[in-house]
Amino acid sequence: MKVIGAAAILVLTSGGAALAADTPHPLVEAALRCRAETNDQLRLRCYDAALNALEQGITRGTVVTRVRDEREGWEIPNEFEAAVRSARHSGFQRWTVVLETGGTWETMEDSSRQALPRRGEKVKISRAALGNYWMSVEGGRRLKVRRIA
Repeated sequence: MKVIGAAAILVLTSGGAALAADTPHPLVEAALRCRAETNDQLRLRCYDAALNALEQGITRGTVVTRVRDEREGWEIPNEFEAAVRSARHSGFQRWTVVLETGGTWETMEDSSRQALPRRGEKVKISRAALGNYWMSVEGGRRLKVRRIA
């Protein structure tokens, strides 16, 4: 049986609209309501149904899980797309990119082979191994990045 710590997951709708910090997603609320069931069998069925619905939402992409980056206190999705607000060269053949969603990211490797992203251009950021992230700009290769603000 899979066990998901509902309290450890912040869930957002794929539309990107953040819910207030004190308002859990309805699928998480459904799992939390299961705790009130006193009958063990009914409580287990309740948890199974709630977590199956949550898993289906994640699989279909209608629910996005976010992971808190404990080092900085940021909550960063495992993968997301955003538009570029601004981008500039930051020296040593690296960029600093500010996203419309508010995050500021810096490339960690030589980015001179690729054109600097333009305002409004879409970038995709995805979690890599060991707490790193990849950023790919429309039509370009992916670059290792880190969030700096």
